[in-house]
Amino acid sequence: MKLSKLIFLAVLLRVFFAAFLYHPDIKTQYYQASFLSQGVFNIYSYISQNKPHLPYTDTFNYPPLIYFLLGSWHKVASVIAGPDLTNWLADWGSRALFHPNIFLNLLVLKIPYFIAEIYLVKILINFGRSEDEKSKIKWLWLFNPLVLYWVYAIGQFDILPALTTIVALNLASKKQYIQSAIFLGLGAALKTYPILLLPIVVFSNSDWKRRLITLTVGLATMFIPMLPFLGSVDFRASVFQSSLGQRLFASGFAVSDQRVIFFVVAYVLIIANFAKKPEQRFLLPSFTAVTLLIILLSQFHIQWLVWLLPFFTLFVSRSRQFLTPVLFIFLSALGLNLLLKDQFVAIGLFSALNPHLGTIPPLVALVTPPPDFTLLASIIRSTLVAFGLLFIRETYET
Repeated sequence: MKLSKLIFLAVLLRVFFAAFLYHPDIKTQYYQASFLSQGVFNIYSYISQNKPHLPYTDTFNYPPLIYFLLGSWHKVASVIAGPDLTNWLADWGSRALFHPNIFLNLLVLKIPYFIAEIYLVKILINFGRSEDEKSKIKWLWLFNPLVLYWVYAIGQFDILPALTTIVALNLASKKQYIQSAIFLGLGAALKTYPILLLPIVVFSNSDWKRRLITLTVGLATMFIPMLPFLGSVDFRASVFQSSLGQRLFASGFAVSDQRVIFFVVAYVLIIANFAKKPEQRFLLPSFTAVTLLIILLSQFHIQWLVWLLPFFTLFVSRSRQFLTPVLFIFLSALGLNLLLKDQFVAIGLFSALNPHLGTIPPLVALVTPPPDFTLLASIIRSTLVAFGLLFIRETYET
């Protein structure tokens, strides 16, 4: 098949997944972001104060920068799809899936993810060390079913911090550490996890003055968008008390009246090891290890796997030895996902095409009486951790 036809097919697949597959998360985020068009600045306090009058009352648990980004795109999307887009976002009744413009609405809302993906692929290709490797990167990404599933079917915005993280890695590999810290700060202003990568960039500097500057710049970039909200009780409750840190600090074991937190132990070991020998060849493995540990040692959301897709693509393009652990990592994660009580991760994804599919219970609820899946979930989780640690070891040894 000609190259032009393959690219056309990749684009067509993305359009199909974006327009015809639906998960409520994208509607949730854009519904809350649509308040920006009404002049709402502090989304956190607005939801808290108006819960009795809102059709959807969950808190907005993300940093404010993503509110302004999605809110700004909502304004543009309303011009493209029409003003009825806002009415559809606010409709949480049983007829919302029957909306005549639902396909157009979904497609338009996901356009920013198309744009982010284009830039991400271009940067990934630059990591290729040969023409053959660059070609593998391109095709591994363009026809990766997990990209289609997580970015366009689920429709979460995790592709945006994933993009800033890859930009930061690219800049760090060119020894542009301050610029790299800026992009990690921007990523953390969207979702918190990129800030965990900042010490790697900090210790890449050769002297302590440059390290301090890099650290300050990264943290400042993250916190500046939050400054107007730090005094808000609702902001602190929504973001900091529902943050990634709450999940990372949950796994561990008791020692006397303290706890040893697994993630902290593993994280400190990775950062200390890099600080001891901050070589360029360890940048990609260290970025990957920290990000993967978040998945291995926390109660993750399935869309967080998007954070790892760029790293996995690079490693698999370099050696087929990484393919087996990557496959087991993803299969284990998907297995855990199917055990969730969320019908929209599987059959429910097609509810925009057939709204009645949204009424089918999740897979785990179809078995009666419902069995206890705790042991099965534990086995799958253990498999995920085993292959994740194997992958991390192999990245440093290659």
